[in-house]
Amino acid sequence: MKHPYAHKAAAAALGLTLLTGTATACAPTGEGAGAAPHPVYSARPADQLVAARKATQAAGSARFTSTLTWQHPRTSRNLTDRTTGDQSFTHGVAHANRTVTVPDDFPETIADLYGDRPGRKRYGYAVQGSDVFYRTLTGTWLRYPSGAPQEFAQATWGFNDRAGSLTPYGGTLADVAFASFPTAPPKTLPVGTRRYTLNADGGVAESLLPKGLALRDSPEPAVAKSAPVQVPLTVDLDQDGRLTRATADLTPLLADRETDEDDGAEDNLSLRAELNFTHYGTRTGPPVPPGDRTEDATRTLTLLTGLKPGACATTDTGLDGLSLVRPADCAAGRHDLRVLGQVKVKKSTRAPITTQDGDDIAVRRCATLAANAAPRLRAEAHPPGNYAAYGQSQWSTLMGGSDGGTNTVEGQYTCYFLTSVPVDPDSVQEV
Repeated sequence: MKHPYAHKAAAAALGLTLLTGTATACAPTGEGAGAAPHPVYSARPADQLVAARKATQAAGSARFTSTLTWQHPRTSRNLTDRTTGDQSFTHGVAHANRTVTVPDDFPETIADLYGDRPGRKRYGYAVQGSDVFYRTLTGTWLRYPSGAPQEFAQATWGFNDRAGSLTPYGGTLADVAFASFPTAPPKTLPVGTRRYTLNADGGVAESLLPKGLALRDSPEPAVAKSAPVQVPLTVDLDQDGRLTRATADLTPLLADRETDEDDGAEDNLSLRAELNFTHYGTRTGPPVPPGDRTEDATRTLTLLTGLKPGACATTDTGLDGLSLVRPADCAAGRHDLRVLGQVKVKKSTRAPITTQDGDDIAVRRCATLAANAAPRLRAEAHPPGNYAAYGQSQWSTLMGGSDGGTNTVEGQYTCYFLTSVPVDPDSVQEV
């Protein structure tokens, strides 16, 4: 797993360009002479989606569905990440039920961004202010506080981004739509909906990507792109100027990103996002039902890389990755993995090298640990003989000398057996 890269400077430059391009579009957009100014459609086009956020929030609450759909021609089914729930704009509260469906034959590097095994998984979340809660399989809630220690926060890979800044539940197309600046009035559809078609700021849209998606490794220094990335976006508002639907093609953001192990799987890979708001004014309750038990995730979870060989843990954390786990008693109760050992990787060479080389070295060392494990430990593995490596490497180069420089890859990994049968997603209660 590798760190994502966001083109912050490019995003800022694009926002400036769009604003500059609409500075002269100050006339009303055809609401009729003598009519009362509409809070959204009477504004200049560049300001209308900003005004739409205020109109949406003024409704108090709404239900929502947010979907990411990955598609690749070599697979039989799409990978989908769908979240449904409700949001109270008035109280800064949200409830969300997330279902992730990962086909067996989907490109591995994308599938790995959504957990350790393919299949269908369900998660229940709640948001209050800047804190995010996850409902565990036992019915308790893990609270991820906004003020968590830095090492812990980094290990969650942006989990608290679900506490949004523009809407209570973040990481949806609302973040992109309400931060966009149209350069032309919307089209009026027969049902009274207004539709905006524009190119959105790719720097903002990157927040919708899985946090583990990183730029492709290269033995050469990265070169900034000359033009900022843009993504096609459509936004629909109702007669009151409230958001009803938004769609975006995020495929342009995948260019130059690592999506598989150099086997061409990234060719023709596409990613689309959709958001729907319905049932404005719907009633919402507190983030966590009264009487439910809540635990502080910073005290309950630990880094997987900190567990000793032979230790067991559960992965019921609400996170897509295994950087944080809950320690478990190996002899009593359910555990999802048993640690085989921790391995460090470091290799220096004058030849080209990438972080994938670090991953490959770690997997070979984990294979040795698995083969040498006691038979009773190997018998725990599900499926039989299955082992895995979790961790990451970093790449660096030291320039100098007549023949170039020295390239180094180094990292830390945990080798482990998966020891549990995947949970039936239909047994997970909705929040």
